[in-house]
Parts: sequence; C-alpha cells; structure tokens
Amino acid sequence: MYYPAATREDHDPFDVLRIAPTFLQLLGFIHWSTYRCPHCSDVFRTDYWSDSIRLGRGERTCRHCANVFDDGTREWPQLVKRQKRKYFVPTFIVAAGVSLFLAILCVPVILLGDRAYRVAGIVLLVVPLLWWSMRFVWVFLSIRRYNADSR
Repeated sequence: MYYPAATREDHDPFDVLRIAPTFLQLLGFIHWSTYRCPHCSDVFRTDYWSDSIRLGRGERTCRHCANVFDDGTREWPQLVKRQKRKYFVPTFIVAAGVSLFLAILCVPVILLGDRAYRVAGIVLLVVPLLWWSMRFVWVFLSIRRYNADSR
C-alpha cells in the first residue's frame, strides 16, 4: 500500500563557517535532520547522522493526527547491497575506528609500550564485535518481521 513519505528538513547552522579559519571549520560538521509527518508536520524523529539506514516496516502512525505515512524505514530483504553494507559499517563507525586506531597507536605506545598493543587489540576487537552482534539481532528480527508480513 502507498503512503505519503515523511518530510525531511536538514539543519546546518554552521555552514557559513566552512570558509572560516581551520579551527572554526570543525563546527561546519554539526548538522542534523528532522523528519516530520507529511499530514500535520509533527516531528517524529531527529537524526544527527545523515543518510542513516533504519530497519522497520516502513509505515508509521502519527501520534498527533493518527494518519499513516511512510517513515523511510525498510526491512532487511528490501535493502540493496550498498545499504546493507552501510547498515553494518556506517561512516561514523569507520571514522571512529580509524581515529581510535591512530590514537591507540600513537599516544599510549609512547607511555605504555607493549601493554598498549594488548589493550589496543582488545578494544579494536571487542567494540566492533559488540556493535555487529547487536546489528545481527536487529537484522534477524527484521527478516522475521518481513516473512511474517508476506504470509
């Protein structure tokens, strides 16, 4: 069934600072998106990372006007390969992982020596394993929900 799509409003308050001196340019990365009901414009979600992939049935009932609309979520079998990859390895996880890796290599090695490598190895293994195990549970639930809806 077709439902009207939610409206997306991007907020980029520090966009003009991208031409400022280097230290102020960091504020240019602060932005967020607000998603609203297409019928009454009630906000149902604010996303601080653009183009995030969310799993769900794709329909939402507005808490304000009780109309049904497409909230942009999709079930796992409906996603294309690129979206599935981005779901498991979003941009901010890659950026955080690279930053953490460089910080672990540079700073503690000077202070702690070999012990830092063991700590770094544990952190670099445990954090992604926890992230991906949580995501696998959500994918499993999404597939189950999709199969139940298609019967």
